[in-house]
Amino acid sequence: MSALRVREKLGWFVCITLLIILSCRGVQSQKDEEEPEPEPASNILKRNIECDFSDPMLCGYNIWYVHGSSWIRIKTTSGYAMSFNNEFGKSYLISPYKNLTDSCVQTDYKISGGRRCVLDITTNPDKKLKFKLASSSVGRAQFYVKNAVISVRFMAESNHFYPGTCHIQIEKVSIRNGTCPALVCPYETRACLDQSKCISHSKFCDRTPDCPDKSDEASCPKSISCDFENHYLCGYNFIGYWHRHKIFNPDLRLNNSVYSMRARIGGAPLTSPVMTIPDSCLQFAYAGEKEFSFIVAAKYSNGNTTSKWYKLVSKLTKWTVKQFDLPAGTVQVKFITIFERSKMFTLLIDNVKLNKGTCQKLE
Repeated sequence: MSALRVREKLGWFVCITLLIILSCRGVQSQKDEEEPEPEPASNILKRNIECDFSDPMLCGYNIWYVHGSSWIRIKTTSGYAMSFNNEFGKSYLISPYKNLTDSCVQTDYKISGGRRCVLDITTNPDKKLKFKLASSSVGRAQFYVKNAVISVRFMAESNHFYPGTCHIQIEKVSIRNGTCPALVCPYETRACLDQSKCISHSKFCDRTPDCPDKSDEASCPKSISCDFENHYLCGYNFIGYWHRHKIFNPDLRLNNSVYSMRARIGGAPLTSPVMTIPDSCLQFAYAGEKEFSFIVAAKYSNGNTTSKWYKLVSKLTKWTVKQFDLPAGTVQVKFITIFERSKMFTLLIDNVKLNKGTCQKLE
Protein backbone atom coordinates (compact mmCIF):
# COMPACT_ATOMS: atom_id res chain seq x y z
CA MET A 1 0.00 0.00 0.00
CA SER A 2 1.37 3.37 -0.92
CA ALA A 3 2.30 5.91 1.68
CA LEU A 4 -0.35 8.27 0.29
CA ARG A 5 -3.09 5.70 0.80
CA VAL A 6 -1.97 5.08 4.41
CA ARG A 7 -2.12 8.79 5.24
CA GLU A 8 -5.65 9.07 3.80
CA LYS A 9 -6.95 6.15 5.94
CA LEU A 10 -5.19 7.51 9.03
CA GLY A 11 -6.75 10.91 8.45
CA TRP A 12 -10.25 9.46 8.18
CA PHE A 13 -9.70 7.51 11.41
CA VAL A 14 -8.61 10.63 13.32
CA CYS A 15 -11.61 12.63 12.06
CA ILE A 16 -14.12 9.92 13.00
CA THR A 17 -12.55 9.59 16.46
CA LEU A 18 -12.78 13.34 17.10
CA LEU A 19 -16.42 13.43 16.00
CA ILE A 20 -17.30 10.63 18.42
CA ILE A 21 -15.55 12.39 21.32
CA LEU A 22 -17.18 15.74 20.60
CA SER A 23 -20.57 14.12 20.21
CA CYS A 24 -20.26 12.38 23.55
CA ARG A 25 -19.22 15.58 25.27
CA GLY A 26 -22.13 17.41 23.75
CA VAL A 27 -24.56 14.88 25.12
CA GLN A 28 -23.01 15.19 28.58
CA SER A 29 -23.27 18.98 28.45
CA GLN A 30 -26.88 18.79 27.37
CA LYS A 31 -27.61 16.40 30.22
CA ASP A 32 -26.03 18.81 32.72
CA GLU A 33 -28.14 21.68 31.41
CA GLU A 34 -31.34 19.66 31.63
CA GLU A 35 -30.65 18.21 35.06
CA PRO A 36 -28.49 20.67 37.03
CA GLU A 37 -27.32 19.83 40.49
CA PRO A 38 -29.25 21.79 43.15
CA GLU A 39 -27.26 24.74 44.54
CA PRO A 40 -26.43 24.40 48.25
CA ALA A 41 -28.48 26.79 50.37
CA SER A 42 -25.27 28.28 51.85
CA ASN A 43 -24.22 29.48 48.40
CA ILE A 44 -27.45 31.31 47.58
CA LEU A 45 -26.75 35.04 47.51
CA LYS A 46 -28.51 36.91 50.31
CA ARG A 47 -28.48 40.59 49.47
CA ASN A 48 -28.64 42.55 52.70
CA ILE A 49 -27.15 45.50 54.55
CA GLU A 50 -26.72 43.23 57.56
CA CYS A 51 -23.57 41.14 57.06
CA ASP A 52 -20.78 39.48 59.01
CA PHE A 53 -18.89 38.85 55.73
CA SER A 54 -18.71 35.09 56.19
CA ASP A 55 -20.58 34.93 52.86
CA PRO A 56 -18.00 34.88 50.00
CA MET A 57 -20.47 36.96 47.97
CA LEU A 58 -20.34 39.63 50.71
CA CYS A 59 -24.14 39.70 51.11
CA GLY A 60 -24.34 41.60 47.83
CA TYR A 61 -21.93 44.39 48.80
CA ASN A 62 -20.06 46.01 45.90
CA ILE A 63 -16.48 47.29 45.92
CA TRP A 64 -15.27 50.29 43.98
CA TYR A 65 -11.64 51.31 44.29
CA VAL A 66 -9.54 54.29 43.28
CA HIS A 67 -5.76 54.46 42.75
CA GLY A 68 -5.31 50.70 43.09
CA SER A 69 -6.46 50.44 46.72
CA SER A 70 -9.33 48.10 47.52
CA TRP A 71 -11.36 46.48 50.27
CA ILE A 72 -10.64 42.76 50.64
CA ARG A 73 -12.27 40.00 52.68
CA ILE A 74 -9.98 38.55 55.36
CA LYS A 75 -10.12 35.79 57.94
CA THR A 76 -9.95 36.94 61.58
CA THR A 77 -9.79 35.16 64.93
CA SER A 78 -13.53 35.70 65.39
CA GLY A 79 -14.69 35.09 61.79
CA TYR A 80 -14.39 37.32 58.74
CA ALA A 81 -14.09 41.03 58.10
CA MET A 82 -13.60 43.53 55.29
CA SER A 83 -10.15 45.11 55.36
CA PHE A 84 -8.55 48.17 53.77
CA ASN A 85 -4.79 48.13 54.24
CA ASN A 86 -2.87 50.62 52.11
CA GLU A 87 -0.30 53.38 52.13
CA PHE A 88 -2.39 55.56 49.80
CA GLY A 89 -5.63 55.55 47.84
CA LYS A 90 -9.37 55.31 48.34
CA SER A 91 -11.94 52.50 48.17
CA TYR A 92 -15.73 52.21 48.59
CA LEU A 93 -17.64 49.29 50.12
CA ILE A 94 -21.32 49.70 49.18
CA SER A 95 -24.22 47.66 50.55
CA PRO A 96 -27.37 46.64 48.66
CA TYR A 97 -30.49 48.78 49.13
CA LYS A 98 -32.93 47.74 51.83
CA ASN A 99 -36.24 49.11 53.09
CA LEU A 100 -35.78 49.86 56.79
CA THR A 101 -38.45 50.90 59.26
CA ASP A 102 -37.80 51.78 62.91
CA SER A 103 -34.34 50.23 62.76
CA CYS A 104 -30.86 50.79 64.15
CA VAL A 105 -27.88 50.17 61.85
CA GLN A 106 -24.72 49.24 63.76
CA THR A 107 -21.15 48.91 62.47
CA ASP A 108 -18.21 47.38 64.36
CA TYR A 109 -14.92 48.83 63.16
CA LYS A 110 -11.19 49.13 63.84
CA ILE A 111 -8.90 51.88 62.59
CA SER A 112 -5.13 52.14 63.01
CA GLY A 113 -2.70 54.42 61.25
CA GLY A 114 -3.09 57.76 62.99
CA ARG A 115 -3.99 60.82 60.95
CA ARG A 116 -3.33 58.87 57.76
CA CYS A 117 -6.70 57.04 58.01
CA VAL A 118 -10.23 58.24 57.30
CA LEU A 119 -13.44 56.18 57.26
CA ASP A 120 -16.63 57.89 56.08
CA ILE A 121 -19.99 56.15 56.58
CA THR A 122 -22.65 57.58 54.28
CA THR A 123 -26.19 56.58 53.33
CA ASN A 124 -27.47 56.49 49.75
CA PRO A 125 -29.36 57.85 47.89
CA ASP A 126 -29.40 61.00 50.07
CA LYS A 127 -25.56 60.94 50.34
CA LYS A 128 -25.86 61.97 53.99
CA LEU A 129 -22.64 61.63 55.97
CA LYS A 130 -23.38 59.71 59.17
CA PHE A 131 -19.86 59.45 60.54
CA LYS A 132 -16.35 60.61 59.77
CA LEU A 133 -14.05 58.30 61.68
CA ALA A 134 -10.34 59.04 61.71
CA SER A 135 -7.03 58.37 63.43
CA SER A 136 -6.73 55.24 65.57
CA SER A 137 -9.91 53.94 67.18
CA VAL A 138 -11.92 50.81 67.91
CA GLY A 139 -15.62 50.65 68.54
CA ARG A 140 -19.16 50.64 67.26
CA ALA A 141 -20.99 53.32 65.29
CA GLN A 142 -24.78 53.32 65.01
CA PHE A 143 -27.59 55.40 63.55
CA TYR A 144 -31.38 55.21 63.55
CA VAL A 145 -33.58 54.90 60.44
CA LYS A 146 -37.26 55.80 60.87
CA ASN A 147 -38.51 54.76 57.44
CA ALA A 148 -36.40 54.76 54.28
CA VAL A 149 -34.94 52.67 51.47
CA ILE A 150 -31.19 53.06 51.92
CA SER A 151 -27.79 51.71 51.06
CA VAL A 152 -24.77 52.15 53.35
CA ARG A 153 -21.47 53.25 51.83
CA PHE A 154 -18.11 52.87 53.60
CA MET A 155 -15.36 55.04 52.11
CA ALA A 156 -11.83 54.23 53.31
CA GLU A 157 -9.00 56.61 52.44
CA SER A 158 -5.31 56.68 53.20
CA ASN A 159 -3.76 60.16 53.10
CA HIS A 160 -0.28 60.04 51.57
CA PHE A 161 0.68 63.31 53.31
CA TYR A 162 1.24 61.33 56.53
CA PRO A 163 3.75 58.48 56.98
CA GLY A 164 2.89 54.85 57.54
CA THR A 165 0.13 52.47 56.47
CA CYS A 166 -3.59 52.89 57.02
CA HIS A 167 -5.50 49.83 58.24
CA ILE A 168 -9.31 49.94 58.46
CA GLN A 169 -11.48 46.94 59.29
CA ILE A 170 -15.27 46.52 59.14
CA GLU A 171 -16.05 43.46 61.23
CA LYS A 172 -19.84 43.39 61.13
CA VAL A 173 -22.85 45.41 60.02
CA SER A 174 -25.98 44.66 62.08
CA ILE A 175 -29.61 45.79 62.03
CA ARG A 176 -31.78 45.68 65.13
CA ASN A 177 -35.39 46.70 65.58
CA GLY A 178 -36.27 49.88 67.40
CA THR A 179 -34.19 52.86 68.45
CA CYS A 180 -30.46 52.53 68.99
CA PRO A 181 -29.49 51.34 72.49
CA ALA A 182 -26.92 52.84 74.82
CA LEU A 183 -23.50 51.78 73.62
CA VAL A 184 -21.30 49.41 75.60
CA CYS A 185 -17.91 50.79 74.66
CA PRO A 186 -14.60 48.88 74.55
CA TYR A 187 -11.83 49.48 77.05
CA GLU A 188 -10.37 53.01 77.04
CA THR A 189 -13.23 54.40 74.93
CA ARG A 190 -16.35 56.43 75.74
CA ALA A 191 -19.67 56.97 74.01
CA CYS A 192 -20.64 60.26 72.42
CA LEU A 193 -23.54 62.04 74.12
CA ASP A 194 -25.90 61.07 71.28
CA GLN A 195 -24.85 57.39 71.66
CA SER A 196 -23.83 57.33 67.99
CA LYS A 197 -20.36 55.85 68.47
CA CYS A 198 -17.53 55.10 70.88
CA ILE A 199 -14.30 57.06 70.66
CA SER A 200 -10.99 56.85 72.50
CA HIS A 201 -10.60 58.75 75.77
CA SER A 202 -7.75 60.67 74.12
CA LYS A 203 -10.19 62.04 71.52
CA PHE A 204 -12.13 63.98 74.14
CA CYS A 205 -11.04 67.60 74.50
CA ASP A 206 -8.34 67.41 71.80
CA ARG A 207 -9.69 70.45 69.85
CA THR A 208 -10.99 68.22 67.02
CA PRO A 209 -14.68 67.16 67.05
CA ASP A 210 -14.93 63.38 66.60
CA CYS A 211 -18.57 62.89 67.66
CA PRO A 212 -21.33 63.79 65.19
CA ASP A 213 -22.92 66.00 67.87
CA LYS A 214 -19.47 67.44 68.80
CA SER A 215 -20.11 66.46 72.42
CA ASP A 216 -16.48 65.36 72.83
CA GLU A 217 -15.46 69.04 72.72
CA ALA A 218 -18.51 70.54 74.46
CA SER A 219 -17.74 70.22 78.18
CA CYS A 220 -13.98 70.70 78.32
CA PRO A 221 -12.40 72.70 81.20
CA LYS A 222 -11.61 76.31 80.26
CA SER A 223 -9.32 78.62 82.15
CA ILE A 224 -7.07 81.64 81.70
CA SER A 225 -4.53 79.83 83.90
CA CYS A 226 -2.80 77.24 81.72
CA ASP A 227 0.46 75.31 81.42
CA PHE A 228 -0.52 74.04 77.90
CA GLU A 229 0.24 70.43 78.80
CA ASN A 230 -3.12 69.09 77.58
CA HIS A 231 -4.28 69.07 73.95
CA TYR A 232 -7.30 71.26 74.70
CA LEU A 233 -4.98 74.11 75.80
CA CYS A 234 -7.49 75.19 78.49
CA GLY A 235 -9.75 76.61 75.79
CA TYR A 236 -7.19 79.00 74.28
CA ASN A 237 -7.63 79.81 70.59
CA PHE A 238 -5.00 80.89 68.11
CA ILE A 239 -4.48 81.72 64.46
CA GLY A 240 -1.47 82.34 62.29
CA TYR A 241 1.86 80.99 63.41
CA TRP A 242 1.10 79.97 67.01
CA HIS A 243 1.23 76.27 67.83
CA ARG A 244 1.72 73.92 70.77
CA HIS A 245 5.44 73.28 71.02
CA LYS A 246 7.26 70.39 72.68
CA ILE A 247 10.40 71.49 74.51
CA PHE A 248 13.08 68.88 73.90
CA ASN A 249 15.83 70.70 75.81
CA PRO A 250 15.39 69.70 79.50
CA ASP A 251 17.26 72.83 80.60
CA LEU A 252 14.57 75.04 79.05
CA ARG A 253 11.59 73.28 80.65
CA LEU A 254 9.82 75.49 83.15
CA ASN A 255 8.78 73.60 86.31
CA ASN A 256 9.10 70.33 84.34
CA SER A 257 6.59 71.60 81.78
CA VAL A 258 7.11 69.71 78.52
CA TYR A 259 4.92 71.92 76.31
CA SER A 260 4.54 75.63 75.70
CA MET A 261 2.94 77.86 73.06
CA ARG A 262 5.28 79.13 70.34
CA ALA A 263 4.97 81.88 67.73
CA ARG A 264 7.39 82.27 64.82
CA ILE A 265 6.15 85.45 63.15
CA GLY A 266 4.27 88.61 64.17
CA GLY A 267 0.66 89.70 63.87
CA ALA A 268 -1.09 86.66 65.37
CA PRO A 269 -2.92 86.55 68.74
CA LEU A 270 -3.02 83.73 71.28
CA THR A 271 -6.42 84.23 72.94
CA SER A 272 -7.71 82.89 76.26
CA PRO A 273 -11.33 81.90 76.91
CA VAL A 274 -13.64 84.60 78.30
CA MET A 275 -13.84 84.31 82.07
CA THR A 276 -15.42 86.32 84.90
CA ILE A 277 -12.73 87.03 87.51
CA PRO A 278 -12.29 88.88 90.83
CA ASP A 279 -9.41 91.33 91.30
CA SER A 280 -6.49 89.20 90.19
CA CYS A 281 -2.81 89.08 89.29
CA LEU A 282 -1.97 87.79 85.81
CA GLN A 283 1.42 86.07 85.73
CA PHE A 284 3.17 84.39 82.80
CA ALA A 285 6.60 83.29 81.63
CA TYR A 286 8.20 83.94 78.26
CA ALA A 287 11.41 83.12 76.42
CA GLY A 288 12.61 83.78 72.91
CA GLU A 289 15.33 84.57 70.45
CA LYS A 290 16.07 87.66 68.38
CA GLU A 291 14.85 91.15 69.21
CA PHE A 292 11.14 91.87 68.80
CA SER A 293 8.07 93.05 70.70
CA PHE A 294 4.80 91.58 71.91
CA ILE A 295 1.72 92.84 73.76
CA VAL A 296 -0.30 91.23 76.52
CA ALA A 297 -3.81 92.70 76.45
CA ALA A 298 -6.81 92.10 78.72
CA LYS A 299 -10.06 93.03 76.98
CA TYR A 300 -13.17 93.45 79.17
CA SER A 301 -16.81 92.97 78.19
CA ASN A 302 -17.51 96.65 79.01
CA GLY A 303 -15.01 97.72 76.34
CA ASN A 304 -12.11 98.58 78.64
CA THR A 305 -8.67 97.22 77.80
CA THR A 306 -5.58 96.79 79.96
CA SER A 307 -2.37 96.11 78.03
CA LYS A 308 1.36 95.80 78.59
CA TRP A 309 4.10 96.10 75.96
CA TYR A 310 7.23 93.94 76.19
CA LYS A 311 10.42 94.09 74.16
CA LEU A 312 12.18 90.76 73.93
CA VAL A 313 15.97 90.76 73.74
CA SER A 314 16.71 87.50 75.58
CA LYS A 315 18.12 84.27 74.21
CA LEU A 316 16.16 81.04 73.97
CA THR A 317 17.94 79.67 77.02
CA LYS A 318 16.12 81.31 79.98
CA TRP A 319 12.60 82.21 81.03
CA THR A 320 11.46 85.64 82.17
CA VAL A 321 8.43 85.93 84.45
CA LYS A 322 6.15 88.99 84.21
CA GLN A 323 2.95 89.97 86.00
CA PHE A 324 0.39 92.77 86.25
CA ASP A 325 -2.90 93.43 88.03
CA LEU A 326 -6.30 92.84 86.46
CA PRO A 327 -9.44 94.41 87.97
CA ALA A 328 -12.56 92.30 88.47
CA GLY A 329 -14.84 91.73 85.49
CA THR A 330 -15.50 89.53 82.47
CA VAL A 331 -12.23 89.45 80.58
CA GLN A 332 -10.28 87.79 77.78
CA VAL A 333 -6.47 87.80 77.68
CA LYS A 334 -4.51 88.04 74.41
CA PHE A 335 -0.81 87.54 73.70
CA ILE A 336 -0.12 89.45 70.48
CA THR A 337 3.19 89.35 68.62
CA ILE A 338 4.12 92.53 66.75
CA PHE A 339 4.53 92.06 63.01
CA GLU A 340 7.91 93.06 61.60
CA ARG A 341 8.30 92.54 57.87
CA SER A 342 10.78 89.86 56.78
CA LYS A 343 11.76 89.16 60.36
CA MET A 344 11.52 85.67 61.85
CA PHE A 345 11.75 85.06 65.60
CA THR A 346 10.71 82.62 68.29
CA LEU A 347 8.48 83.47 71.25
CA LEU A 348 7.52 80.91 73.90
CA ILE A 349 4.68 81.52 76.37
CA ASP A 350 4.11 79.18 79.31
CA ASN A 351 2.73 78.88 82.85
CA VAL A 352 0.00 81.49 82.58
CA LYS A 353 -1.45 81.95 86.07
CA LEU A 354 -4.37 84.02 87.32
CA ASN A 355 -3.91 84.47 91.07
CA LYS A 356 -6.62 86.02 93.22
CA GLY A 357 -5.69 89.39 94.71
CA THR A 358 -3.08 91.97 93.78
CA CYS A 359 0.36 91.06 92.49
CA GLN A 360 3.12 90.52 95.01
CA LYS A 361 6.78 91.26 94.40
CA LEU A 362 8.49 88.54 92.38
CA GLU A 363 11.38 86.75 94.00
